[in-house]
Amino acid sequence: MVTRCAWFVPAGVVLAVACRGTPAPAPVDGGPREVWYSIRDDQQAYGYTHLRVRGHEDGASTYELDSRLEIEFFGARQEVRTDATAVVEPDLTLRSLEAETTHASGVVRVHATATADGWTVEQGPAATPTRNVPRDGPPLIIGSVLGEWLAHELSRGTAGDVVRTVRLLSEESGDVAEITLRLLAREANGSRWSIDTGEEWQETTLRLDANGELVEQRVSLPPLHVLRAPREEALAFHTRVVPERELLTFRVDRDLPPVRQLASLDVELSWQAIPVAEFELEDARQRVVSLTDEAGRYTAIVRLERAAEGKADATRPLPRAGFERELASDGFILPADDSIAAQAAELVGAESSARAAARTLCRWVSEAVRSEMIAETLSGPQVLERRVGKCTEYATLFASLARAAGIPTRIALGQRRFAGADGDTWGGHMWNEVFVGEWIPVDASANDFGGSLDLLKFVHSDTVAGTQPLRWKLTKSLEVRIADVKLRATDADALTTGLRVQTYTNAEHGFRVDLPDANWTLTESRQSGALVVRMRPPDPDLGDAAMFHVTAFALPAGLAPKTILDGRLRHQRKGLEQVEVLRDEPAELGDIAGHRLCFTGRPAGGQPLRISELLFVHDGTGVLINLIATPELHELHAAAFEQIAASLVFVD
Repeated sequence: MVTRCAWFVPAGVVLAVACRGTPAPAPVDGGPREVWYSIRDDQQAYGYTHLRVRGHEDGASTYELDSRLEIEFFGARQEVRTDATAVVEPDLTLRSLEAETTHASGVVRVHATATADGWTVEQGPAATPTRNVPRDGPPLIIGSVLGEWLAHELSRGTAGDVVRTVRLLSEESGDVAEITLRLLAREANGSRWSIDTGEEWQETTLRLDANGELVEQRVSLPPLHVLRAPREEALAFHTRVVPERELLTFRVDRDLPPVRQLASLDVELSWQAIPVAEFELEDARQRVVSLTDEAGRYTAIVRLERAAEGKADATRPLPRAGFERELASDGFILPADDSIAAQAAELVGAESSARAAARTLCRWVSEAVRSEMIAETLSGPQVLERRVGKCTEYATLFASLARAAGIPTRIALGQRRFAGADGDTWGGHMWNEVFVGEWIPVDASANDFGGSLDLLKFVHSDTVAGTQPLRWKLTKSLEVRIADVKLRATDADALTTGLRVQTYTNAEHGFRVDLPDANWTLTESRQSGALVVRMRPPDPDLGDAAMFHVTAFALPAGLAPKTILDGRLRHQRKGLEQVEVLRDEPAELGDIAGHRLCFTGRPAGGQPLRISELLFVHDGTGVLINLIATPELHELHAAAFEQIAASLVFVD
């Protein structure tokens, strides 16, 4: 039996749990044997695994597995369900496997078959090609037979000895991992074992009974306990709501102005018993102002500042010498994948500037991926195929594409400040850093190129897994608060809000926009905290039939323009019938990222409407320009709409 629950929460933490154990195969004429397990954390049960085993006349055995667990984080409830059937040889190596796991992002199917030379493993959908696992090397087994395999190996070692290395095939993902098994102790009614996966921060132990059946499994971080249980108890589980501390989520303890008004932000971090050498708290954007250590309780004041506009620009592809690790593959960053390489080549073409190519990739990933809090962790090729994910998926896709384009890329992990209806929060977050002649931060989840004061880095690594040891240690004791805020003097400070001739200026949000000509009129209003400027054409016969609006608002950090417009479209569908999207594409205003949406629909009992919307985002401010009119009037005023949009200027 195996239950392997793998997910990254927004801070990018990996939870790779293998819940392994098996009853010994039943006699051929004895019918199937069954065993149930409860999947728990320290507080409650939130899933089960059910395994049935039956023997064959030739000594082989069939293992039938079904597993289910339910979790919820940031309000997103998710179910992960696995169904698998495997046939294993008398020596417990794999003969065949058919498995299907359903996640929020889609279905993963695994097909594996023994061949004369080894095994073929197919994973679907098609993001991962068929792989051949050679027969030479450690034996290949599935998680469902691990307990029985260990029972057979028990006589080969004493406590503390390394027993053997095996290749373990996950029924859920189709991944093959090499693990080392150690016998910890022989007991009167069984044995205790450890599994070494190479992740020092995560300890996994197993307890088997005398028949090699799993009695319990414990994983240190995140806390997980798998316990053999009666069927009724295993099925009595509830959704696990992942606690905020496990997500490294903290309330921002004071009101802050829009990020564009900030010159610097001092953040106080405190934690227990983690050496400062494990952090990466200083770069071009942030530095440690003070650090104290009181009996192992560390307190650091980290100052976030605006990085100077970068001038360095390397020529891509950069040479591998010195960047071997930052251009390599890991389990999630796969630059050599055919689909990744093709997409990177299509996006950057012959562009020689590493900075320009990285900016293009950031914008594309921001627009291509739909933000959703999925429980599973996807590799770069899987994100490219499914186009959905949280910050981790944005980071793995961007890193895969950037490395394929010859741009050294790292994974950064820390906090991002997010705005919400009940106030701002610091949320655990993952993003990238790229070398373009200098290392700069890139957060594709927010189309944030060059970094902002919303990002606070704890650590970086050339691999996803390399960020995890510190991340999990911090869940035990980290505290975050704002220590000081300094505002900057900007050109916007000298602005006066109002209309002069045909130019409207707003000092609060720092932008200017022109009316199509001086005969147009405008009015200001406030709606749900946003500034709404209504522009009216001079033709009195049109009345309110063609509606132009410019809406400005403080943008919740981490939201891309497309994400916001997608949300608006979902809201519009509730009030419109026969909605048809005509345009849904990225837009640019110089170096400022935006998105364009145009669609038609009919209000109940009303005339058909065509709605065009352009949203531009800059330094924590969003400006939305839209035109709502009948199709005929929309065509008449389309040029005026484009003229208004082209006149928009953000004032820093």
